[in-house]
Amino acid sequence: MYSGKLIFSQVMERLPLHVFHQCAERYKGNVKIKDFTCLGHYLCMAFAPLTYRTRRVTRVGSGFQVVKFK
Repeated sequence: MYSGKLIFSQVMERLPLHVFHQCAERYKGNVKIKDFTCLGHYLCMAFAPLTYRTRRVTRVGSGFQVVKFK
């Protein structure tokens, strides 16, 4: 079993997250957000192509909705 870092974590540590946080603050991306921040959303969207996801499940109200990528 592989015991090192996964590819996703290696790629993410190379990204300048301080610039991402500056942009999220400038455009008020995390205003009125309780638990799923801009960074969490970005990480999910960046992970999807690595796992060959063809659809995205989004939470709408109390249920879930499947959204196809185009």
